[in-house]
Amino acid sequence: MSDKVTFFRGDNNGPPRDSVIPRFHTESVLDELATQQAGRNIFRDEERVQFIMPGNPHQPVERVNDGHRDRWPKQYEAFKRGQEMAIDGTPLEQWPILKRSQVMELKALGLYTVEQCAAMADTAVQKIGMGGARLRELAGAYLDDAEAGALTDRLSRNNEALEARCAAQDRQIAELKALVEQIHSQHMTALNAPNAVESHVPGQHDPMEALRQRTIPSLPEPSSLDSLGAAPRRRGRPSNAEIAARGSEAA
Repeated sequence: MSDKVTFFRGDNNGPPRDSVIPRFHTESVLDELATQQAGRNIFRDEERVQFIMPGNPHQPVERVNDGHRDRWPKQYEAFKRGQEMAIDGTPLEQWPILKRSQVMELKALGLYTVEQCAAMADTAVQKIGMGGARLRELAGAYLDDAEAGALTDRLSRNNEALEARCAAQDRQIAELKALVEQIHSQHMTALNAPNAVESHVPGQHDPMEALRQRTIPSLPEPSSLDSLGAAPRRRGRPSNAEIAARGSEAA
């Protein structure tokens, strides 16, 4: 009949503050006065809370009042938001050693998680019967093993991260060493190079002479044919100037 359920431990951030787990829900109940007036069944929703005590099959249900709201404000707020049933811890269905029938039997006693089984009080153990103490012991061992496995995983991940950082540092050191060796080699090469001043031979490198060679063109060497003089003019018709000169002389 319930259409809204919220089921939490006493404190989501740690161990329960008390041994009671509130289960807020709504129930449709018959409104007798409205039914008489309408001549047909009239129902209305009421807020109810079920008190679940792990290991105790007695789970009373009461109408929600301000005392319940003040005692479990987070659980009631979650119920009003319409959250589904939830519980902290490892569900019994995830515990491989239990059969389905055993899970249902434990749930009937208000035990829903391995953590609840490990934290059972002696009175709850007695209500379970002969296997109660063994169940509590196995639940505690299961949680211890899980915690140890989680610690091992964390240490393994930390070691892997540390090895990765060391490898990166080794690569950086190798690169820095190669760079230092390269700089040292270049420095030694510069130190061993010949000194330009000490290797200079006087007269061999005259800057003024080099400048003259670049600016003054060299003259051709004299030839033995230069003494031949001008070539005689070939005979033929006189030029106009000669003809004019001769005419002036005749006059």
